[in-house]
Amino acid sequence: MRAAEALLAEAVYASRAAQAATSALGGPVGTPGGAAGARQCGLGHGPVPLAELELSARARELALELWPNTRSEPQAVELRALLDAWIREQDALDRARNHFLRDFRSRHGRGRAEYAPEVAAAFDAGLEQINAKARERLTACAERLVALLPRG
Repeated sequence: MRAAEALLAEAVYASRAAQAATSALGGPVGTPGGAAGARQCGLGHGPVPLAELELSARARELALELWPNTRSEPQAVELRALLDAWIREQDALDRARNHFLRDFRSRHGRGRAEYAPEVAAAFDAGLEQINAKARERLTACAERLVALLPRG
C-alpha cells in the first residue's frame, strides 16, 4: 500500500509540475481558453493527463517495486486509467481545499492567530473534513492499484 500511495502521489506531482510550467509560460488562466484576470484558485486550468507527463525517477522506482518483472505488469490501459482518474480526483480535492481556505479567509480574515476559539475550531474542522476525504480517497485508489498486482 505504501508504494501504491507513493506512486499515486508521484503522478500528481508530475501533473502539478506540468500545470505550473503551463501557468509560468503564459498558458491559459482560469479555465482552458480563459481570459487574463480570470479568477482561479492557484492550481491552473486543470490537471495534466498522464499521457502528457514524464514520470519521475522515483515513480519508475516505485513501479519496479510494485511490478519487479515485466510479466507481472498490469495492463497499461488499466494502470493509465487508474492514474489519470487519481490525478483528476486529487486535483478536485486540492481545489476544494483551496476554495475552502479562500472562502473562510474572506469571511474571517487571513490571520488564524487572530481567530476567536470557535472560528479557529470551525477552520480546523472544515480543513480536517477535506483532508479526511482526501486520505480516504487515496487509500481507496491505492487499494485499486494493489488489486492490479499479480497474485501468488
